[in-house]
Parts: sequence; structure tokens; C-alpha cells
Amino acid sequence: GKLLGDNTDIAGILAPLQAWQQANPETALPANLQSGLILGAGGASRAACAALQALGIPDVALSNRTASKAVSVAADFHLRSVPWEERATNSGQPWGLILNTTPLGTAGSHDGLSPMPDNALSGSRLVFDRTGTLFVTVGDRFDLRGEAQNPSNHIGKVIRIRPEGGA
Repeated sequence: GKLLGDNTDIAGILAPLQAWQQANPETALPANLQSGLILGAGGASRAACAALQALGIPDVALSNRTASKAVSVAADFHLRSVPWEERATNSGQPWGLILNTTPLGTAGSHDGLSPMPDNALSGSRLVFDRTGTLFVTVGDRFDLRGEAQNPSNHIGKVIRIRPEGGA
């Protein structure tokens, strides 16, 4: 007998990003996406490392609450690790893409928890979690900041788009 195995994690991460590329060729990811942060250091994070490298994103880093795990996984992929406390920005600049491979923000006891500090996702950021949900933050910077707490508009809100298209 022979055993065959396959891993669909990489394909699951690449699929929505490649779909974005195909639907938006004028803003194709490799040309415009210069940095990516992977949160977590488990099996899904390894798939995320491989996926972002396959996309050709030049600056990819990994962060985990347990620093030694982040350093180990990052080293396996020749990436840098970022201390969990410093994950909010990339040397003072916002991350181009953040992939959450932790359970934070998923259903159950982690629902509603964010793996990122509140100040890290301001103004038009895209974040995919490991369930395929896309989180879109809508502008709340500069002169619109005062509108962020106004429930009658979307300024300063996080919109969750589920894989089947519902919001």
C-alpha cells in the first residue's frame, strides 16, 4: 500500500488573494503589496508563509505571542519575526496585508477578539482570517476621526465579509 497526502492550507490562503488579482488587474497584489504580517506560529502560519512567498511579497514577517515559536517558524522560511508587542506597524508604516492564523476573532470563545491592537487597523486595511473572512476597515483618519463613533455611517467601522459573500 501507498499513502498519499495533500495540504490545502496554501491553496486556501492563495485562492482569495489570486481572485482579487484576477478581478482587479490594475491593482494586482505583487505590484502593489509590499509587506505582509502573519499572526500565529502554528500549521496554518506555515501555509501563510509559503503563500505570501509564492505571491512574491517582498517584506513578510511573522509574529506570535510566544516569541520563540515566531522566531522558529520565521527562520524555516527565511523571514523575520516581529515581537508580538510591536506587531501593529512595520517600522512605523502600516502593513500591506495581515493574515490572522490564530484563533483570535474566530467563532466560539474567541469571537469578537482581535489579534491586533485597536490602533493598528485604521483607515482602509484588509485582513483575512483563517476562516476566509475578509475584514475591511473603513477610513477614520485625519478630519473624519470624529465620525468614527457615529452609528449612522460606516466611517471607522470594521466590515466583515464572509467567504460566501454575506456581510
